[in-house]
Amino acid sequence: MADVVEVADLEDGTPRHLSENAKKFWARVAPELTRVNIVKKSDRQALERYCETLAEWWAIELQLRGKPRVYWTDSAHGRMKRIEPLILVHHRTAKLLLDYEDRLGLNPAARQNILRGMAAQASLPLDNPNGTSSDGGKTEGGEPAGPGSPIGLLAHARTDRLN
Repeated sequence: MADVVEVADLEDGTPRHLSENAKKFWARVAPELTRVNIVKKSDRQALERYCETLAEWWAIELQLRGKPRVYWTDSAHGRMKRIEPLILVHHRTAKLLLDYEDRLGLNPAARQNILRGMAAQASLPLDNPNGTSSDGGKTEGGEPAGPGSPIGLLAHARTDRLN
């Protein structure tokens, strides 16, 4: 265990041991995920792996741009078309990213699942201190929302940002 990376942070909280590109991705996603209480300190290593994997995916993506996806080889059985090996690595890396995104709430379906799980708790971390949802305790139809209801969060979502 002597080779374990010593955990040390830069002044902004970014893990010092991340690659330069992974640090950029960390700066993009970590503050917001922490702010909305989806990622906690105990999730830090998963987020670090996500950022490193995303940096790796982009490095491969840039290597593949403009290159053919297949190549021809000659063998004792004749001429064969083969897939570029880096494509396979790229696809595996993309699959890892999807897994991390699901776990960290980085896609809409995963966020809904996380919010649903949080709503099942006594109260949402996004609730007001008095225990009512941020919409004043009302659902879209005006009826009272239960404590810890995610309706307040969703009712105030700005759809104009999606366009």
